Amino acid sequence: MTRCGNAVVVREGPQRLLWHHRGGGTWIPCGLWPERRHREQLSAHLACGCPLLVVLDGAAAVPVLREEWQHAPEPLRAALGVAAEPGAEVVELTVPFLDWLPAEHRRRGADFLSRTDALLARRPAALLPPLLLDHGEPAPGQPRIRFARRRPSAVLTPGHLAAVVQQTFGRATACPAAAERAGARR
Repeated sequence: MTRCGNAVVVREGPQRLLWHHRGGGTWIPCGLWPERRHREQLSAHLACGCPLLVVLDGAAAVPVLREEWQHAPEPLRAALGVAAEPGAEVVELTVPFLDWLPAEHRRRGADFLSRTDALLARRPAALLPPLLLDHGEPAPGQPRIRFARRRPSAVLTPGHLAAVVQQTFGRATACPAAAERAGARR
């Protein structure tokens, strides 16, 4: 979760898998983002009408060494329901897609992912921009959620994200509630 002014940018995909460093160069998967406090922050952010940009990274499969997976906490192992096949050195974990968003927005994100999959399949990569942006404006009174699809070759620096947020939500990316608070302080 990254802040760009009063907008929040969330990367959806394999990077949602949280890791814990056990020392000695050993890492184990320990959970999935968003954790409870982040869910609460996102809910409050959307409830006040602040903009959210969700950057989809496509495939959500994460290869994990069997040894790492065996040391993962039981709640994560149960949540993902993956068991290491006998003799397999690598376990493929699938990060649940947009499970942190309300159902109607999850559907919008899934539809956008399907449309961009079709576009990526029929157009040469060299003819496409590094970031594909949905053009659907939310209905009045709905949370300001937009989706973008990052192409694998695209590098998104904080400066790139700030420019995308400004282009997507306009110069006024402030939360309506934040603007009211600022006006009350004057």
